[in-house]
Amino acid sequence: MRNPIRGQNRLPDGNPDPTALRLLAILAGFVPWSGWHGWEVHNGYLFPPGYVRGGILPSEFFALVFYRQQVSEYQRLHAQLKARVQLLEAQLAGHQPLEREAALQARVQALGVQIQALGTELAGLVAVPDGSAHG
Repeated sequence: MRNPIRGQNRLPDGNPDPTALRLLAILAGFVPWSGWHGWEVHNGYLFPPGYVRGGILPSEFFALVFYRQQVSEYQRLHAQLKARVQLLEAQLAGHQPLEREAALQARVQALGVQIQALGTELAGLVAVPDGSAHG
């Protein structure tokens, strides 16, 4: 008995239909478009080539633009605070600490703490979470 489905996804020259092959690749989790070589989708998560953990959900993908804006703003604030600390440190250089300068030194130290906190927060935004398993 002849299988009625067999051969329906083939072109007249006997080659498989490229659209059917692409659909099968998508259903298998592969992303068959130009520029996406090696990317895969599993359980709704998008994975870069070689990754099996830390996949990206569609909602996270759309938020990427906002993450980039936030990182840029933190980098700007970091540079601004760093320049201010360097200016204050330069002003303090060569002076013996007097009582009126104690407040200035306290401000410099507070700014240094803010810079460290911003650096830590910036690193957290840019780093890929290692322990999150998706998929």
